Amino acid sequence: MNDGSSINALSMGVVSTSWQDSGSNWINNGGNIQHNVTGAASCAPTMPTPPAYNPASCGAAGATGSAETFGPASATSVICYTNLFVGYNGVTDTLKPGIYVITGYLTFAYGANNVTNAGGNGVFFYLTSTGQLTIDNGANISLTAGGNLEADGKTTASSTGYDGILFYQQAGNTNPVTIQGGANSFLSGALYAPSANLNISNGSSTRVTLDVVAQTMSLYGGAQLNAGVDSNVDEGSLTFGHPRLLQ
Repeated sequence: MNDGSSINALSMGVVSTSWQDSGSNWINNGGNIQHNVTGAASCAPTMPTPPAYNPASCGAAGATGSAETFGPASATSVICYTNLFVGYNGVTDTLKPGIYVITGYLTFAYGANNVTNAGGNGVFFYLTSTGQLTIDNGANISLTAGGNLEADGKTTASSTGYDGILFYQQAGNTNPVTIQGGANSFLSGALYAPSANLNISNGSSTRVTLDVVAQTMSLYGGAQLNAGVDSNVDEGSLTFGHPRLLQ
Protein backbone atom coordinates (compact mmCIF):
# COMPACT_ATOMS: atom_id res chain seq x y z
CA MET A 1 0.00 0.00 0.00
CA ASN A 2 1.29 3.46 -0.85
CA ASP A 3 0.43 6.94 -2.09
CA GLY A 4 -2.07 7.63 0.67
CA SER A 5 -4.18 4.51 0.13
CA SER A 6 -6.22 3.10 2.98
CA ILE A 7 -8.06 -0.01 4.14
CA ASN A 8 -10.91 0.06 6.61
CA ALA A 9 -11.93 -3.40 7.80
CA LEU A 10 -12.80 -5.47 10.84
CA SER A 11 -9.61 -7.49 10.37
CA MET A 12 -6.84 -8.41 7.98
CA GLY A 13 -5.92 -12.09 7.67
CA VAL A 14 -2.79 -13.35 5.92
CA VAL A 15 -1.58 -16.93 5.53
CA SER A 16 2.05 -15.81 5.10
CA THR A 17 4.19 -15.66 8.25
CA SER A 18 6.60 -13.22 6.58
CA TRP A 19 4.06 -10.38 6.55
CA GLN A 20 5.54 -6.98 7.35
CA ASP A 21 3.54 -3.84 7.91
CA SER A 22 6.66 -1.60 8.02
CA GLY A 23 5.87 0.10 11.27
CA SER A 24 2.17 0.39 10.49
CA ASN A 25 2.83 3.08 7.91
CA TRP A 26 -0.16 1.92 5.91
CA ILE A 27 -2.39 2.38 8.94
CA ASN A 28 -0.99 5.88 9.46
CA ASN A 29 -1.96 6.67 5.86
CA GLY A 30 -5.59 6.44 6.82
CA GLY A 31 -6.22 2.74 7.22
CA ASN A 32 -8.23 1.37 10.11
CA ILE A 33 -7.70 -2.33 10.79
CA GLN A 34 -9.28 -3.44 14.04
CA HIS A 35 -7.52 -6.81 14.14
CA ASN A 36 -4.47 -8.06 12.21
CA VAL A 37 -3.93 -11.83 11.84
CA THR A 38 -0.77 -13.38 10.39
CA GLY A 39 0.10 -17.01 9.79
CA ALA A 40 -3.53 -18.04 9.56
CA ALA A 41 -3.98 -21.72 8.75
CA SER A 42 -6.59 -20.93 6.13
CA CYS A 43 -8.67 -17.97 5.10
CA ALA A 44 -10.52 -19.39 2.10
CA PRO A 45 -14.25 -19.65 2.68
CA THR A 46 -16.31 -22.48 1.26
CA MET A 47 -17.74 -21.24 -2.01
CA PRO A 48 -20.93 -22.32 -3.74
CA THR A 49 -20.88 -24.49 -6.84
CA PRO A 50 -20.05 -22.47 -10.01
CA PRO A 51 -23.08 -21.82 -12.21
CA ALA A 52 -23.76 -24.27 -15.02
CA TYR A 53 -23.69 -22.83 -18.55
CA ASN A 54 -23.47 -23.90 -22.17
CA PRO A 55 -20.21 -22.66 -23.77
CA ALA A 56 -21.86 -22.77 -27.19
CA SER A 57 -24.31 -20.09 -26.03
CA CYS A 58 -21.61 -17.55 -25.15
CA GLY A 59 -21.20 -14.47 -27.34
CA ALA A 60 -19.57 -11.05 -27.23
CA ALA A 61 -21.60 -7.92 -26.40
CA GLY A 62 -21.27 -4.25 -25.69
CA ALA A 63 -18.79 -3.03 -28.31
CA THR A 64 -21.33 -1.47 -30.67
CA GLY A 65 -21.14 2.09 -29.38
CA SER A 66 -24.92 2.13 -28.81
CA ALA A 67 -26.69 1.96 -25.44
CA GLU A 68 -27.72 -1.61 -24.72
CA THR A 69 -29.38 -3.78 -22.07
CA PHE A 70 -27.45 -6.83 -20.91
CA GLY A 71 -28.37 -9.76 -18.72
CA PRO A 72 -30.33 -13.00 -18.47
CA ALA A 73 -34.03 -13.52 -19.03
CA SER A 74 -34.77 -13.54 -15.30
CA ALA A 75 -33.07 -12.71 -12.01
CA THR A 76 -32.43 -16.41 -11.33
CA SER A 77 -31.21 -17.46 -14.78
CA VAL A 78 -27.76 -17.53 -16.41
CA ILE A 79 -26.33 -15.72 -19.42
CA CYS A 80 -22.84 -16.28 -20.84
CA TYR A 81 -20.58 -13.78 -22.58
CA THR A 82 -17.20 -14.37 -24.19
CA ASN A 83 -16.52 -10.65 -23.76
CA LEU A 84 -18.77 -8.04 -22.17
CA PHE A 85 -17.92 -4.33 -22.49
CA VAL A 86 -20.11 -2.01 -20.42
CA GLY A 87 -20.06 1.69 -21.26
CA TYR A 88 -18.09 1.20 -24.47
CA ASN A 89 -17.58 4.39 -26.51
CA GLY A 90 -19.26 6.58 -23.90
CA VAL A 91 -22.70 4.97 -23.84
CA THR A 92 -24.88 4.28 -20.80
CA ASP A 93 -25.83 0.60 -20.63
CA THR A 94 -28.33 -1.23 -18.45
CA LEU A 95 -27.55 -4.40 -16.50
CA LYS A 96 -30.42 -6.66 -15.52
CA PRO A 97 -30.27 -8.74 -12.31
CA GLY A 98 -29.11 -12.33 -12.61
CA ILE A 99 -26.08 -14.55 -13.17
CA TYR A 100 -23.42 -13.51 -15.69
CA VAL A 101 -20.78 -16.04 -16.81
CA ILE A 102 -17.72 -14.42 -18.42
CA THR A 103 -15.20 -16.52 -20.36
CA GLY A 104 -13.10 -13.59 -21.64
CA TYR A 105 -13.01 -9.88 -20.77
CA LEU A 106 -15.45 -8.15 -18.43
CA THR A 107 -14.67 -4.45 -18.83
CA PHE A 108 -16.44 -1.40 -17.41
CA ALA A 109 -15.35 1.64 -19.42
CA TYR A 110 -15.74 5.37 -18.92
CA GLY A 111 -19.31 6.17 -19.93
CA ALA A 112 -21.62 8.99 -20.90
CA ASN A 113 -22.37 11.56 -18.18
CA ASN A 114 -19.87 9.79 -15.93
CA VAL A 115 -22.12 6.72 -15.73
CA THR A 116 -21.38 3.45 -17.49
CA ASN A 117 -24.42 1.49 -16.41
CA ALA A 118 -27.93 1.91 -15.10
CA GLY A 119 -29.19 -0.71 -12.69
CA GLY A 120 -26.78 -3.49 -11.83
CA ASN A 121 -28.70 -4.44 -8.68
CA GLY A 122 -28.81 -8.14 -7.83
CA VAL A 123 -26.01 -9.11 -10.22
CA PHE A 124 -23.46 -11.92 -9.89
CA PHE A 125 -20.46 -12.25 -12.23
CA TYR A 126 -18.66 -15.59 -12.51
CA LEU A 127 -15.35 -15.45 -14.38
CA THR A 128 -14.17 -18.80 -15.71
CA SER A 129 -10.54 -19.95 -15.93
CA THR A 130 -9.98 -17.49 -18.80
CA GLY A 131 -12.08 -14.56 -17.55
CA GLN A 132 -10.62 -11.18 -16.59
CA LEU A 133 -12.20 -8.19 -14.80
CA THR A 134 -11.20 -4.56 -15.42
CA ILE A 135 -12.94 -1.43 -14.16
CA ASP A 136 -11.38 1.48 -16.04
CA ASN A 137 -10.47 4.86 -14.63
CA GLY A 138 -13.59 7.02 -14.58
CA ALA A 139 -16.01 4.11 -14.99
CA ASN A 140 -18.55 5.38 -12.50
CA ILE A 141 -20.72 2.37 -11.87
CA SER A 142 -23.25 1.02 -9.40
CA LEU A 143 -23.14 -2.75 -8.87
CA THR A 144 -24.85 -4.51 -5.99
CA ALA A 145 -24.92 -8.22 -5.20
CA GLY A 146 -28.20 -9.84 -4.28
CA GLY A 147 -29.10 -9.25 -0.65
CA ASN A 148 -26.74 -6.26 -0.33
CA LEU A 149 -27.54 -2.61 0.22
CA GLU A 150 -28.11 -0.51 -2.86
CA ALA A 151 -26.56 2.95 -3.23
CA ASP A 152 -29.87 4.51 -2.16
CA GLY A 153 -29.91 2.51 1.07
CA LYS A 154 -32.46 -0.07 -0.03
CA THR A 155 -31.78 -3.80 0.08
CA THR A 156 -31.53 -5.78 -3.13
CA ALA A 157 -33.87 -8.74 -3.10
CA SER A 158 -32.41 -12.22 -2.80
CA SER A 159 -32.38 -13.59 -6.33
CA THR A 160 -29.36 -15.31 -7.84
CA GLY A 161 -28.55 -17.91 -5.20
CA TYR A 162 -25.11 -16.27 -4.84
CA ASP A 163 -26.28 -13.49 -2.57
CA GLY A 164 -23.54 -11.36 -1.07
CA ILE A 165 -21.12 -12.17 -3.93
CA LEU A 166 -20.51 -9.66 -6.70
CA PHE A 167 -17.49 -11.16 -8.49
CA TYR A 168 -16.27 -14.77 -8.30
CA GLN A 169 -13.14 -15.60 -10.33
CA GLN A 170 -12.48 -19.31 -10.68
CA ALA A 171 -9.65 -20.76 -8.56
CA GLY A 172 -6.54 -21.24 -10.66
CA ASN A 173 -7.29 -18.16 -12.78
CA THR A 174 -4.29 -15.86 -12.23
CA ASN A 175 -5.53 -12.97 -14.41
CA PRO A 176 -5.27 -9.79 -12.32
CA VAL A 177 -8.39 -8.00 -11.15
CA THR A 178 -8.05 -4.25 -11.80
CA ILE A 179 -10.23 -1.56 -10.22
CA GLN A 180 -9.25 1.98 -11.13
CA GLY A 181 -10.63 5.34 -10.02
CA GLY A 182 -14.13 6.69 -10.56
CA ALA A 183 -15.77 9.60 -8.82
CA ASN A 184 -19.08 7.90 -8.12
CA SER A 185 -18.30 4.19 -8.14
CA PHE A 186 -20.36 2.00 -5.83
CA LEU A 187 -19.46 -1.69 -5.54
CA SER A 188 -21.31 -3.67 -2.89
CA GLY A 189 -20.62 -7.37 -2.43
CA ALA A 190 -17.82 -9.89 -2.05
CA LEU A 191 -14.97 -10.34 -4.52
CA TYR A 192 -13.53 -13.85 -4.57
CA ALA A 193 -10.35 -14.28 -6.67
CA PRO A 194 -8.22 -16.78 -4.74
CA SER A 195 -5.45 -17.08 -7.36
CA ALA A 196 -5.31 -13.48 -8.58
CA ASN A 197 -3.78 -10.15 -7.63
CA LEU A 198 -6.30 -7.42 -6.84
CA ASN A 199 -5.13 -3.96 -7.92
CA ILE A 200 -7.09 -0.94 -6.64
CA SER A 201 -5.71 2.38 -7.84
CA ASN A 202 -6.31 6.08 -8.55
CA GLY A 203 -9.23 6.20 -6.17
CA SER A 204 -8.84 9.46 -4.29
CA SER A 205 -12.58 9.98 -4.76
CA THR A 206 -13.59 6.34 -5.10
CA ARG A 207 -14.85 4.14 -2.30
CA VAL A 208 -14.97 0.40 -2.91
CA THR A 209 -17.08 -1.54 -0.41
CA LEU A 210 -16.11 -5.16 -0.89
CA ASP A 211 -15.21 -8.20 1.13
CA VAL A 212 -12.13 -9.64 -0.52
CA VAL A 213 -10.41 -13.01 -0.92
CA ALA A 214 -7.32 -12.70 -3.12
CA GLN A 215 -3.83 -14.10 -3.64
CA THR A 216 -2.26 -10.63 -3.27
CA MET A 217 -3.65 -7.11 -3.03
CA SER A 218 -2.12 -3.79 -4.09
CA LEU A 219 -3.55 -0.36 -3.26
CA TYR A 220 -1.99 2.84 -4.55
CA GLY A 221 -2.82 6.29 -5.83
CA GLY A 222 -5.13 7.14 -2.93
CA ALA A 223 -7.25 4.01 -3.32
CA GLN A 224 -9.74 3.27 -0.54
CA LEU A 225 -11.02 -0.20 0.33
CA ASN A 226 -13.86 -0.49 2.83
CA ALA A 227 -14.72 -4.01 3.93
CA GLY A 228 -17.49 -4.61 6.42
CA VAL A 229 -20.43 -6.75 7.39
CA ASP A 230 -23.97 -5.51 6.95
CA SER A 231 -26.85 -7.15 8.77
CA ASN A 232 -28.97 -6.90 5.63
CA VAL A 233 -26.59 -9.06 3.59
CA ASP A 234 -27.44 -12.73 3.16
CA GLU A 235 -24.17 -14.51 2.36
CA GLY A 236 -25.31 -18.03 3.08
CA SER A 237 -22.40 -20.14 4.33
CA LEU A 238 -19.88 -17.35 3.66
CA THR A 239 -18.29 -15.50 6.53
CA PHE A 240 -16.85 -12.27 5.15
CA GLY A 241 -16.12 -8.91 6.69
CA HIS A 242 -12.39 -8.56 6.11
CA PRO A 243 -9.90 -8.65 3.25
CA ARG A 244 -8.08 -11.99 3.11
CA LEU A 245 -4.80 -12.60 1.34
CA LEU A 246 -4.29 -16.29 0.66
CA GLN A 247 -0.49 -16.11 0.48
